[in-house]
Amino acid sequence: MKHLSLISSKFVRCFVRIPSKLYSYKESQFPHFPVFVEALNHGPVHPVDLFEELKGHCPAVSDFVEVLDALFALRVISVDKQSGEINLVN
Repeated sequence: MKHLSLISSKFVRCFVRIPSKLYSYKESQFPHFPVFVEALNHGPVHPVDLFEELKGHCPAVSDFVEVLDALFALRVISVDKQSGEINLVN
């Protein structure tokens, strides 16, 4: 619950498109996870810089945010409150 302290509301909603009858694997968010993790392996990065780096993989801002939400909910990434940078959780 420590990670959720960045959220001001008591209710956190995370929409994750998983492969199903509605979404193929390619349409889901799963193929983006390794790309994001690889980009963050180099160290903390500001979200704007990460978006610019991964524009080819996530052209829409909404897709980018949904992937970040999913990784945050899965506790794969965290956000530094002071710098605003995203980094991998060890």
